[in-house]
Amino acid sequence: MKLVGRAVAIVLGALLVLYLGDFVSARFGIPGHRQTWGSVQVQTLYAVRQKDNRVEYELGDVITQTCVHSLFPQMGYAPCWYLSEHATKQINVGRLWIHRPSIDSEGNARRAGDAVHCHRNGICAGRQSRGNRHVELTQAG
Repeated sequence: MKLVGRAVAIVLGALLVLYLGDFVSARFGIPGHRQTWGSVQVQTLYAVRQKDNRVEYELGDVITQTCVHSLFPQMGYAPCWYLSEHATKQINVGRLWIHRPSIDSEGNARRAGDAVHCHRNGICAGRQSRGNRHVELTQAG
């Protein structure tokens, strides 16, 4: 039992040292006066649930979000590597139970496992499975 406690203490200590080193590196630009701040273009996606259980997706504005070049969130900003992987911000309007589609490199919204496809022009169509029911997803252009 002492061995497990020591292993946990060593892992927690290593994570603390890694976080503090990441903070010092981000705060002071170490090594070599590297760039601390960056920016990522984030696509806003509005998901509106209709009365007939259809969901309309509407592409919103592209937002430039400030980020920090680090492993962990530092100084109130998310890491750039994380924001670039999560470059879609879904805003749910109404009660929604679906997950956000991801935006591919061509600007098309897709969600794995669902037959949903949203084009760059904002038109979405498809079907989504939830248990034994299917929800039709459409959006008028």
